[in-house]
Amino acid sequence: MKNKLASLILNNAQTITALVTKVNQSYKDKVKHPLTWQQATEQLQSLYDQLAFPGGLEHGLQLLKAQDPNTTQIAIDYLEVNPYFFRSGYIKEKIIRLLKKINVSEQQKKQLQEIIINVVKNKPRRELREYARLALKIGDDTFYAQLHEIKKSSDNLKVKSQVELILKNT
Repeated sequence: MKNKLASLILNNAQTITALVTKVNQSYKDKVKHPLTWQQATEQLQSLYDQLAFPGGLEHGLQLLKAQDPNTTQIAIDYLEVNPYFFRSGYIKEKIIRLLKKINVSEQQKKQLQEIIINVVKNKPRRELREYARLALKIGDDTFYAQLHEIKKSSDNLKVKSQVELILKNT
């Protein structure tokens, strides 16, 4: 199931990226072909909610606000897949903010800790500050020790600064 979900999330991200590219390309010829641009824009707008999050973005966020256990796990898996597409950083920020309000299981805490560790090792994204705030809730001594080890052993200044941001809040 997890691989199917990951494939769905990644395929949807590719579809959104293709739709955004279509909008951007048609915008260049908007004066000559306004209908093409309008259709591309309408297509993106009509499909975005369904593609941005499994089961629909707005519906998923409402279920997450209601602390639905199934949606909580889907949201964590979504963060683990870490899709990148138009406005995905904003979506991940919302998801992380909502997850901070949910009492997750120990297994989910470990999964979120691994996600944060992977995030700090990679290119910085806008949702890093929200991950730092989430770390306050889900962090434990082992997690913080891992972060200190990454900071100590990394030669990459960006990685070090991202780890520092996470640790600064502890």
